[in-house]
Amino acid sequence: MRLAFLDDLREIESILYIGVFIGVLLVFAGIQEWIGSRSIDEGERNRRMRMIRKGIDDEQIFATLIGDTQDIGATAQGPIALLKRNLRRAGLPISVPAVFAIALVLSALLTYGFSLKVPLSAAALLGVGLGTFLTIAAIDGFAKERVKKLTAQLPEALDMMSRGLKIGHPLNVTLKRVAQQMPDPIGTEFGLIEDSIRHGADVSTAISDFAARFETEDTRYFAACVAIQHGTGGNLGRVLTVLSRVIRDRINMRLKIKAVSGEGRISAFILSIMPFLIIGSIYTSTPTYYTDVMDHPAFMPAAWAALGMVVLQALILRRLATFDF
Repeated sequence: MRLAFLDDLREIESILYIGVFIGVLLVFAGIQEWIGSRSIDEGERNRRMRMIRKGIDDEQIFATLIGDTQDIGATAQGPIALLKRNLRRAGLPISVPAVFAIALVLSALLTYGFSLKVPLSAAALLGVGLGTFLTIAAIDGFAKERVKKLTAQLPEALDMMSRGLKIGHPLNVTLKRVAQQMPDPIGTEFGLIEDSIRHGADVSTAISDFAARFETEDTRYFAACVAIQHGTGGNLGRVLTVLSRVIRDRINMRLKIKAVSGEGRISAFILSIMPFLIIGSIYTSTPTYYTDVMDHPAFMPAAWAALGMVVLQALILRRLATFDF
């Protein structure tokens, strides 16, 4: 027996659910718009401007954003120096001891998880190795992503500087304009250049330090242009306009190369993980396929040789599918 009022209730419930869904979307959109407009109105376009708005002293801002990595240049060697450089490039407000603490906690959690399946010694080895690797890899990933974002923002910053120079503004004023009006990371980094100049460094030295912190070709070109103009004179606005166009062309070329090589990179990835997938599926479906011959003296040498060849294949394929430009 079919009851009509139940159908009416289902229709009302459907309309109610749709209304709730739309209402939640509108609330989130409103919150996002409010946060965005509040940040723009209050001059909070980047981290440095937010610190200035809170009334933090200029020297404290400079020390916080640069940290203990201001003397870490490209020539510094060792894992600690590399870690400091990556922390600085990533813009993470943490120190090296804090990184070690994070790696220690993650290693302990992984060790406990592995110890449920494997012996404690092997679990400790896997946990410490994987915890340290994941922590360092995450910091390195954050650093590369921030450098990539800064490189994408650099042409717009150079155009803004070029327009200011063409109408007669001095170079430090154009740097200040970029620091105030552009978001992170370029806004904060140009603000640090301005702070360095206020602390007594000349313009070319401050920009050279900025290029040394990121060590990319585009930042080196920018530092070289300013250094040459600072020493010999010339139309810096015109030079920055040309450099901006060159950087944009380089970015577009990288994207084209990435698109063209996409099929090769995907094929290399599939071929690299295929042996592990095959071994895992065979071991899951038929464990005795390996356990029956695991005691044979030739098993471990053959297994290590196969693993070495698989890793070598992955490295060769990655090399073939990677293009530097």
